[in-house]
Amino acid sequence: MALRLKGTAPKDGAPDKRYYMLDVQDGYRRVRLSTGTRDRVAAERKEQSVLDALRDDPEIPEDALRELIRGKTRSAQLAVAKANARARTLKAAMDEALADPNHWGGKRSLETIKINCKVVQAYLGADQPVNAIDQAAVNNMAKRMREEGAAPATVNRKMQCLLAVLKRERKAGRYVGEVPEYRLADERDNARTFVLTVDDEEMILRRLLDWDTLPNGPAGGHPRVRDGADYRDLFICLADLGCRMSQAIGIRWSEVVEQSGRLHVRFWRHETLKKGRPRTLPCTARVAEVLRRRREAHGTTAEGPFSMLNRTRATRMWQWAIKGTHLANEKECVPHALRHSCATRLLLATGNIKLVQEWLGHRDIQTTSSVYAKVLAEQSLQGMSALEQFRLPASSSVLGDVPRQGSIAKSGIQ
Repeated sequence: MALRLKGTAPKDGAPDKRYYMLDVQDGYRRVRLSTGTRDRVAAERKEQSVLDALRDDPEIPEDALRELIRGKTRSAQLAVAKANARARTLKAAMDEALADPNHWGGKRSLETIKINCKVVQAYLGADQPVNAIDQAAVNNMAKRMREEGAAPATVNRKMQCLLAVLKRERKAGRYVGEVPEYRLADERDNARTFVLTVDDEEMILRRLLDWDTLPNGPAGGHPRVRDGADYRDLFICLADLGCRMSQAIGIRWSEVVEQSGRLHVRFWRHETLKKGRPRTLPCTARVAEVLRRRREAHGTTAEGPFSMLNRTRATRMWQWAIKGTHLANEKECVPHALRHSCATRLLLATGNIKLVQEWLGHRDIQTTSSVYAKVLAEQSLQGMSALEQFRLPASSSVLGDVPRQGSIAKSGIQ
């Protein structure tokens, strides 16, 4: 512990207006505060009380330490915090956190965080008192999400969002006690494995067009929003570009560029990458047709080809399209399956895991290889079969005129 006087030493005969500053450290936490007194004995008592408080609670807010120095006891502080927490709702806490983008580090999409907050409120209740959210409530929410078929990555994001808000409340002194803990699930070991067949994909796209031909409901009701073709276009881009839905909706016309006579889409803005790598992807013929058609229809009035669409509506349209089909009971048949299907098809067609990594925007190739390990295993079996066929006699080989052992040298190729 150390105390030091702050201020200028008085001249002879002048009053001493200096006061003691405390500088204490417990573990990783270091606190420097004014004791507000020139009495060294009183300053030492305040210094000891701060050190005791830090040892009891390393995360104690600095404002609470200031109140402790001024004479407000810790028990009195806790009583006030409990009273505030009883009146503080989860919605109020999340709304305040969302209004402070710096709280999220400026590295994540605020729109995604807003969606996560809504989902958390749906599970726990928007009017739930913040201080009532304990470890049992957190465990129960995670369990319910898993039972309802949410992917480990989805559960992780929602729980991280909740705990980030609770930690903010704790730092502000509005949450009493320890913030609950949640152990993140290993997303790579539990990644989605569902892949759409080409026939399934085409069926979903056809049904979306059927949506626009359905009659309106009873007279007096809202007319049908005929946007099936719009979401069909969106899903085509998801299937061939392999991007996430938020990335597709966020495409700007300035990011659709022509290179070497072919349209490309650039994914480079930090807020849309979700910690992934920037990349520029060539468009397939059908994606190029969608983008050109939508530019003609909306280019001058919209920021991007899909800026007028939203992911909530996209999910509902997808659910309608698979309703009553053999895909209806497949929990992993969600729009994100289009990204997984794209990557799987690309890997089966090329066998190039590095290409798939670049296409998806993964920073770590281990992420790509672990998610698509099953596809890689199937390719290994195909490789083994090819090697066995390579050594079969010419008469029994299915490889036809493929050169065999020694034939390269005989052909004169060095």
